[in-house]
Amino acid sequence: MNAQAVARLNGEHYDGIDNAFELQERREKYVNELLSSSECWPNSAENLQEAVTESSWVRLEALTEALNGGNDAEAGRLLRIVVTGYWRRMAMIKAVNEIN
Repeated sequence: MNAQAVARLNGEHYDGIDNAFELQERREKYVNELLSSSECWPNSAENLQEAVTESSWVRLEALTEALNGGNDAEAGRLLRIVVTGYWRRMAMIKAVNEIN
């Protein structure tokens, strides 16, 4: 259901641009809250494991290539990208589902 339909159901006036912008701001704020909570915090062992397990083969292949090539700094950078990207996506999915 789109924002205009939700507004109508709630008996509210819909101003697409302002409401869409406000909706996105609320979602981003919630995403940031989730990323700093234990639920989506990327820096816990459990969440790191989940992110790596659920990541695409292509991303992990680049990570292993960096490790095998002795490029530890690049491997660390890629691991951070994989983990934080995964949890940002999970937080955004939750925000979209809960704030509409």
